Amino acid sequence: MSSLTGLRWHLLFTLALVVALFIIPPAAGPIWITFVSYSLVIAIACLGLNLLVGNMGLLSLGHAAYFGIGAYTIALTMFWYDFREIAILLPAGVGAASLVSFIVGYIASKLNKIYFSIFTLAIAQVVWSLLVRNFNITGGASGVYVKKPIILGYDTIAITRIDFLFQFYYYFIVVLFLFTLTTCWIILKSPFGLVMKSIKLNPERTEFIGINVRRHKWVIFTVSGFFCGLSGGVFAILNGAIHPGFSDWLYSLRILIPIILGGQDYLIGPVVGIFIFNIIEMISLNTLLTWKIMTGAMLIIISIRVPRGITGIIHDLYTRLSYVVKD
Repeated sequence: MSSLTGLRWHLLFTLALVVALFIIPPAAGPIWITFVSYSLVIAIACLGLNLLVGNMGLLSLGHAAYFGIGAYTIALTMFWYDFREIAILLPAGVGAASLVSFIVGYIASKLNKIYFSIFTLAIAQVVWSLLVRNFNITGGASGVYVKKPIILGYDTIAITRIDFLFQFYYYFIVVLFLFTLTTCWIILKSPFGLVMKSIKLNPERTEFIGINVRRHKWVIFTVSGFFCGLSGGVFAILNGAIHPGFSDWLYSLRILIPIILGGQDYLIGPVVGIFIFNIIEMISLNTLLTWKIMTGAMLIIISIRVPRGITGIIHDLYTRLSYVVKD
């Protein structure tokens, strides 16, 4: 496929996505606007994690730690200090998650392969343990209730949560999602993105030509932590409550699985993956099958038959159709 065809494919998808996000969910009603809101929030974390997993070849099993740190920073600030200005709360949550990922990334960047994965998993369990054991501060396993914030001076505490979602928060989520998608695209198309691909293919040769591999791993680890923290902070306000389960390694898998389902080689792969994942979960709630069984079966099929993910299938179909139209 030519680069021009690829550019058209991405532009068409992006345009359709923007139009769909701003028009369809608000018109469809509360159920669908809630579904799309949760999907977009987790998609932010998936996009950030895929910078590390799909584009640098480093499997992290603990990025829910930064999701949880971002969420708990906002939740605890509201709970203990009754401070609800989102313009300060959200940067604080993102900053806390980025700081921790910066520190952890310094050590993780020295590790490779299985040692990198085990270290990130261990960090997630440390964060989870601290949240559970410090009951007097974090609420322990019961978690913390998150109030509705103040947005641009407007106090939303008096309106219902669904009105809050319809009037303000949904569009706020869409803007943050588009910001994340655009930022990831810029990173991947930059010289830094080319170095990331080189590190994924052959880190030894990349180091040999004079590129500091460890520094690039450290930077992208911090960036992915930034987006997971952003996702966690936005999620805490959307969900209205947060508990330690959102920071353990099992939730890390919940962020990782959509990347595999959607296709880690594509920018929009994690986005497609999280929507498919959430649809599977919705279907399984109304059947005898659990989402774990359905997701597991789909992962097995994709791993064996379609390793490039669902987005890879869509991509191939578009390419074939474009050739048929030309002929």
